[in-house]
Amino acid sequence: MNVIVLDSDALIKLTEANCLEKILGALNCFISGDVCEEAVVSGVRRFYEDAFQIDRWVWGGKLTVEETVNNKIAQDVLKGSKLGKGESSTLHLFFNNECLIDNQ
Repeated sequence: MNVIVLDSDALIKLTEANCLEKILGALNCFISGDVCEEAVVSGVRRFYEDAFQIDRWVWGGKLTVEETVNNKIAQDVLKGSKLGKGESSTLHLFFNNECLIDNQ
């Protein structure tokens, strides 16, 4: 099965557009711990409905939260960037899971 890694923006917008549940059924979807903190934990504290829905997917095993391990390629790409923690951790997770990369 194909793998997709989502940052906070994609996670929230796909949830609000009622598209994410279909994607979760077709792909292995991952978010970083930083994205979970931004989109889910902080969102639940603020009573955002999309955060509660995402939280149910996480607890239901449809959406996987994975802690980020530094990746050399991601570090090189991120040099000099002003991306936030969520975007940066998503890029590390992307390269660590070799998402959508075909070496053939």
